[in-house]
Amino acid sequence: MHELPIAQGILERVLKAAADANAARVTRIHIIIGDLSGVSAECVEFYWDSLSRGTPAHGATFHVRRVPFEMTCLDCANAFNPAGEALAYDCPACGSARVRTTHGQECCLEAIDIETPDDATPGRDPATEPRATP
Repeated sequence: MHELPIAQGILERVLKAAADANAARVTRIHIIIGDLSGVSAECVEFYWDSLSRGTPAHGATFHVRRVPFEMTCLDCANAFNPAGEALAYDCPACGSARVRTTHGQECCLEAIDIETPDDATPGRDPATEPRATP
């Protein structure tokens, strides 16, 4: 259920960025979700569909970039992905237990793709236009 406020927050940022860019419509949403975030991309998209009705973002498709769980050793700076059933948290390079989670907890809006009123001009290719980044 925590995906509802996440979808609301993303929609607010998307609508602000779209308005700032003079967008006629938002076509695609790019979000980052870490494996440790506990966020379901499917649930965010489910809430998005109902929250975005009546806005320029309604009907936008989602592109989700998953970020794997990664830890970094504080002693030797080795970055590693704990693996196995027991999830070994000690650094595989030096054996240190002094490690920090450095990736995998992310959940954020990365970019949006938009159409502007100018995109209807003959000869223009909206696919080559820059993205609006919030």
